[in-house]
Amino acid sequence: MPRILRLAGVVRQGVLEAGVRGYMQELANAIAERYYERKLSIDTRGGVPVPQLDRSLPDSLDYVPITYRALMSCFRKVHLHPGKSEFLDYGAGKGRAVVFAATLPFARVWGVELSPSLAAQARENIKSASPLRCRAVEILEMNAADFEVPDAVDVIYMFKPFLGATLVATIDQIRASYVRSPRAIHIVVFNDEPFQDSVEGQDWLRKIHTSTLDAWSRAPIAFGIYATEPRPPASHNDAWHGVQED
Repeated sequence: MPRILRLAGVVRQGVLEAGVRGYMQELANAIAERYYERKLSIDTRGGVPVPQLDRSLPDSLDYVPITYRALMSCFRKVHLHPGKSEFLDYGAGKGRAVVFAATLPFARVWGVELSPSLAAQARENIKSASPLRCRAVEILEMNAADFEVPDAVDVIYMFKPFLGATLVATIDQIRASYVRSPRAIHIVVFNDEPFQDSVEGQDWLRKIHTSTLDAWSRAPIAFGIYATEPRPPASHNDAWHGVQED
């Protein structure tokens, strides 16, 4: 009986704070997390604030795993070439998005993570994950600003990993890969205002979609999808920040 009363109290408080619709969205997220963590045989739950990370930068943000429902929603909106597309996750954390991507028919999945402890947890989750469709999965422990984007990567994912100079340098790395190998690249960015500000006025990339998930909950999630133009612009301009075409 006391357990039922405690549960009723939690539900009542949740409904009071988020409303019925918001609480139902939060409950759906909690159920999905429990289901997929068990199904995939991984443990990616729990956030880590920047002060507790064993390595961070001034523009690093707290590690918070994306909800599975949001993850599925964004994957449904990007174009994937089975057996050819490559996926890149900036700020891979404990590996939730990387493992989920590896259940899809990507040719290769990359995760970039600065924190040694988070990178180690991501690798353990990859090892323990239930049979994956993509076996070429790699976690790179490094600063995203220094990572040279492989020229086959065509789906890029960012769930609030960093801001400032690191974000600008990372965008430059994506653009450099695009110039070397012109192709359609889809970039999914959550809470994308800083990203949008950083690419404003640049003619190699355009925003093609925007959504707000769990709009009624206490933690709504907004994301944008950006796509490269079919080919780099013929003339150089200031928006390319000194990146030269071949």
